[in-house]
Amino acid sequence: MSGPALACLDGIEAPAGLAGDLACFGALPRSARDAFSPVLDVVLAEVMPPGAETRLASLAEEIKADSLAVTRAAMAFRLLLRGAARTDLSLERLEVDVRAVAPDSADAVLELVCRVFEPVKARIQSELLTRTVKDHGKVLADFEWRLDTITASSHGRGFRLPMVTLTLKYEENGRGEAITLHVLPTMLKKLKATLSRLVD
Repeated sequence: MSGPALACLDGIEAPAGLAGDLACFGALPRSARDAFSPVLDVVLAEVMPPGAETRLASLAEEIKADSLAVTRAAMAFRLLLRGAARTDLSLERLEVDVRAVAPDSADAVLELVCRVFEPVKARIQSELLTRTVKDHGKVLADFEWRLDTITASSHGRGFRLPMVTLTLKYEENGRGEAITLHVLPTMLKKLKATLSRLVD
């Protein structure tokens, strides 16, 4: 039997096991449910960290709960919260999804969801925004500068030209790169004026 269509999944039907996974959370002791936030920290990133399974087992032991139940519940929360962040869902609309897919355990699930929703949503959306920018080219990561004065060259002597050497460090396709530019005073003033307008 197919599950209800969920807004947090862009209208896709709930996976078959989601109700059972959320029921695992509802069946945990109250003390374990209250201490569940560190479990979410392990599973909410797009790519879960190495050793996540071991860490989940360790946390389950700490909160005195069954390891399999904790893992199933954690992955259900991951699906709901990441989906809500990706679709910019409100807490109220996510509540509708939870009550539709797991009515019997919804109160317990929503108690935790309400506690973590805003910071978790902001964190995941920040991650998604960073990915969105990085998917489309070079992203400035840092810069270094040096101020020199040019006094002579093969073209002549007697110069007194201040010159900024600017090294821009950027990321592209997961790799760090850098480019070094020499910036004339006129361009430096133009850059300063533009940045002032953008920042203000």
